[in-house]
Amino acid sequence: MGAGVLGYRGFHNGSSATACRLLVEASLCGGWGRTENDWKGLQGQAADLRGFGWIGADLWSIPGLRSSRTVLERFPQIAQNARPQLTDGATHVLAAGKEGPVSTVRYEMLLEGLQEAEARIHIEMALLDPARRAKLGQALSERCQALLDERIQAYRRTIGMAREDTGREGAAGIVEFGRSGWEKRSEELYRAAADVARAIGK
Repeated sequence: MGAGVLGYRGFHNGSSATACRLLVEASLCGGWGRTENDWKGLQGQAADLRGFGWIGADLWSIPGLRSSRTVLERFPQIAQNARPQLTDGATHVLAAGKEGPVSTVRYEMLLEGLQEAEARIHIEMALLDPARRAKLGQALSERCQALLDERIQAYRRTIGMAREDTGREGAAGIVEFGRSGWEKRSEELYRAAADVARAIGK
């Protein structure tokens, strides 16, 4: 696995729309660990992450061909250079339409996750810079930190990270995310990002 990207583990062609939505924030907060030890180890690596690795857009499966599973694998040299992030992970997030690729729910969720990650990064950069944090003031700084912490906890519960309260994973985590108040968290995130922008003048 190359340095600076989140590996393919936990995200693949069968991943749910919820996983697509959380993928970017996962790369910022420590990955797809399942236990407390996994979480601590991945959290330590998060400081060096610069993205979530390679994801295919339209490298679909090829019906009727036994020699290759996807378009990518028809070109061995490219496939070899792309391992392990692409060939062992998600090879497509778009669907095959009559006139070319079309959007999917998974793709739209990935875009929403990217937008929320940008808002999170904007807030975190202000909190980590002493000069910018001073412009925020104590009340706004504390509100921002609290909502970022809350998002991490909700994210950990959703994908089964150290959930001592239930111990459930998989579909139970998806259901939990759906009823966890994610809409309110998203609204609060964007509102906080706007408040930060006004406070620091950016």
